[in-house]
Amino acid sequence: MTPARPRLLVLAVAVATALTGCTSIPGSSAPETIKPVELGNGGAPSITPPPNDVQPRDLVLAFLAASASAAAGSAQPRAFLAGDARVKWTPMSKVTILDGGTESVSTYQADRSEVVVRGRAVGTLNNAGVYTPNPQGSSPAGPYTYHLVKVRGQYRIDGLSGGLVLTTDEFQQAFKQRSLYFYDLAGKYLVPDQRWTADSGLPLERWLLNQLANGPRPELQNAVNSDTLPNQQVPSRLTVTSGAVTRVEIPGSSQLDSEARYRLAAQVAQTFEGVSAGLTLEITDGGDAVPITSNATQFTGSQFVDALGPTPPAPDVYFLRGGRIYGENNEPLAGAVNSSGPLLTAIAMRQPSPSAALAIAGLTGTGSSRRLYIGSQFGGLARTSVHGTLSRPAWAPGLGEVWVGQGRGLMRVPVEANGRAAAPIPVALPAVAGATRIVALRFSPEGTRLALVIATATGTQQLYLGAIVRSAGQVRVDTLTTPPLSPPGVIISDVAWPQAMKLFAIGYNASNFDSRIFETDVDGAAFNARPIGLLPLAPDSVTAAPGRPAWVSADGAVWEQSGSSWQSPDGTGQRNGGMPIYLE
Repeated sequence: MTPARPRLLVLAVAVATALTGCTSIPGSSAPETIKPVELGNGGAPSITPPPNDVQPRDLVLAFLAASASAAAGSAQPRAFLAGDARVKWTPMSKVTILDGGTESVSTYQADRSEVVVRGRAVGTLNNAGVYTPNPQGSSPAGPYTYHLVKVRGQYRIDGLSGGLVLTTDEFQQAFKQRSLYFYDLAGKYLVPDQRWTADSGLPLERWLLNQLANGPRPELQNAVNSDTLPNQQVPSRLTVTSGAVTRVEIPGSSQLDSEARYRLAAQVAQTFEGVSAGLTLEITDGGDAVPITSNATQFTGSQFVDALGPTPPAPDVYFLRGGRIYGENNEPLAGAVNSSGPLLTAIAMRQPSPSAALAIAGLTGTGSSRRLYIGSQFGGLARTSVHGTLSRPAWAPGLGEVWVGQGRGLMRVPVEANGRAAAPIPVALPAVAGATRIVALRFSPEGTRLALVIATATGTQQLYLGAIVRSAGQVRVDTLTTPPLSPPGVIISDVAWPQAMKLFAIGYNASNFDSRIFETDVDGAAFNARPIGLLPLAPDSVTAAPGRPAWVSADGAVWEQSGSSWQSPDGTGQRNGGMPIYLE
């Protein structure tokens, strides 16, 4: 038995480098289960065998290095396989992503003619392109066992499990982030559903169309409308034909009513927009063009921009100084909210229309003595009945609703047209084991997803993503990501949305209390940490908006993101203040 500890990040050992092109990863397309490759006469793919006299462990490591190309549809990794394994190996049935920055162990067990590989897994990807973080974070994975035989005097692998084993770097190189779009239950806004695809040589639009037909990821199933696209008894009849006009064949689409056809066009157009912007599209049924409006069958994604969410607010940022609200220009906000209102310790703000006064939700007090106030810039703030250990409030996008964490519960406060707060309504929330309080919450731009930071009795503070269901007059958070998006050992204190598919958070490493800035995709993939840069102390709050720099507060001052570091909004010195927030 011969153990070795090469870094998984550098699996391309000398054996692999001898295989021309076996690790080339093209850009994008569809992860679906690869059908068995016909290796008989005629039309067989050309694959180069490994060099002669490669020893078992080196052969397996070279196979792992080469196998990333299978995500791109390459048959080259099958050159390492023998017998049924060469034909039946299904690399895209499951992808396991290992931490490329940790040590792996590969062991050759000669008595069983096996090489056993272990690593540290950070997540998995299924053949629908749905990423799931590892519930234990970067924890030991495997063993992955590879049985070897000799074929004409050379070692080959004749036994292995299905799927791919990739490092984080290989995953990021081979797979690209894509978004499917499904309408919310009200049929008003499109909700993005993140998937990951690789370039398998198959039409990416066809794969995306198939995934639309298959429906949303499990976490969104109850929060979105999954039947916009007609049910397909024969999925192979869904086709995409490229040309000056991309024709999308969807059987049954001509039977939909006019509103449903319009929503179907919006769903298809925005899903394809992320692949090739500006496509001119046409939906067909049995080859016949389906009208989308009364006088047109062709459409583009730009026609449906309004379906992506409420009109974004002005990218204005505000902060607190001495309990009063200040604008980005460092001037106090005019109106009764500052001249006669209570001293505030946290705020959330929105502008119902371009000409309307700012609507404001604010907290007074600290710790368990906080109280929620709601009102407007010129009308002032009115006290509500919501009090206790409260999170910073948030306005639901496009709605007159304030949400706030109250202990481990969640409250929703409707706001009437006159600016007065109605009675608070509890929002049902899935249980988190040991939860003690909601530390922070923020809405996605379209308002169907909610990022939450939840503290537990064991001292953890983890980042979750929930799906908001609005149905029959009831509102609830239907699901929370399981496992949480943040890995174990990380304490999250606040969160913001810089983009519809990205989250920005602040916190620290529990092991050494080192403060960090965190960024992640909304499914937990590519969870990255970086130092706090030039900030004088750990940040205590964060805000972000699409296309705008993030702001944080630290050491009694507010700071604006500048590249990977931070600067005073004034350029030099520091601007006193705290709790910055963009309009919502």
